[in-house]
Amino acid sequence: MKNNRIALLGAPPCPNYVIGVKGEFPMKEYEIESIGELIVMKRRDLKMSQDDLAAECKITRKAMSNIETGKSLPSLPVFEKIAQALGMDGSELYKEIEDLGLIGDLFRDEKEE
Repeated sequence: MKNNRIALLGAPPCPNYVIGVKGEFPMKEYEIESIGELIVMKRRDLKMSQDDLAAECKITRKAMSNIETGKSLPSLPVFEKIAQALGMDGSELYKEIEDLGLIGDLFRDEKEE
């Protein structure tokens, strides 16, 4: 079974977290159970609102909300835009998702947009 925990500095409280200390900054370790949760954690770590992330990705806030809550999955082009808005490229975000064991059915068909 993959280890699906991730540590973020200053991340907001969430179920299944453990607080540790690294230097002067509290480290919170979260059990990430979905791609949407990972996106939310990274967005909040960057102090971005959902509206800001949606605008950078050129999708509606509702579409971003659906991705973050797991109601829908991003198409490949939207996935790439999300990664870029979070300061990484698509392959880096994909690698994190893979390392957390969350690959599954990552992308939906673009026809469904």
